[in-house]
Amino acid sequence: MGCEGLNARVELIPETDRVMPQTVTEGFVPFKGYRTWYKIVGAGEEAGKLPLLLLHGGPGASHDYLWSLAAMAETGRRVIFYDQLGCGLSHIGDVDGGFVLRGD
Repeated sequence: MGCEGLNARVELIPETDRVMPQTVTEGFVPFKGYRTWYKIVGAGEEAGKLPLLLLHGGPGASHDYLWSLAAMAETGRRVIFYDQLGCGLSHIGDVDGGFVLRGD
């Protein structure tokens, strides 16, 4: 499969005590010597439905603010989160040519 660190688990939906009924898979995909983090909510698609791939803004943002959309998995589709390289859980360290957020 080419992915490492896969694990499935039960998670709580943020800001509630309700257990998410869908399968949650999380891991890293190797990319150009780095690791891109992802999380997939749901096990597959119902007939006629497509997965929902969520792309966060940036530079410097992560998937966190999109997490409420995990509930879309209850509509019969997988919801796929990922963090772009250099953001969130896809940390690449100090690399020349990356984005730098400055306050001046």
